[in-house]
Amino acid sequence: MMKRPVYELLPYLYLSAGFIGIASFELGWGQVFAILLFLGGADIWILRSNYRRKDNGKNQRRVHDRIRPFWLYEALPFLIVCISGVVLAATRDSALSWLLVAPVGYAFWRVEQRVEYRQHGWMQLTDSHSTK
Repeated sequence: MMKRPVYELLPYLYLSAGFIGIASFELGWGQVFAILLFLGGADIWILRSNYRRKDNGKNQRRVHDRIRPFWLYEALPFLIVCISGVVLAATRDSALSWLLVAPVGYAFWRVEQRVEYRQHGWMQLTDSHSTK
């Protein structure tokens, strides 16, 4: 069985390693695998977030009333970061890298809002039931 701190940090490690790989590799198999690693980390984060939400879905109605599909709503911040990494790797332009701060900042803000609305906190690194 995996220790709780390692288990809780896995999606963040996948996201970080994936983004570093996306931004570092040229277009090819390395970047494809880095994108898959990043999207896998995003999927794990989304699944855990939906499972741990404590708001009983009272905000879900607002989301389902939107035009875009729910899976796109959930994945949008992660897709923005992934696309920004691909653009950064493809151009290697320092001026463009500063312009990418805005969409990436927006993506992080959206993730932070979801954590706040769903009321589950970022992560719990210790067992609440342990007696140690």
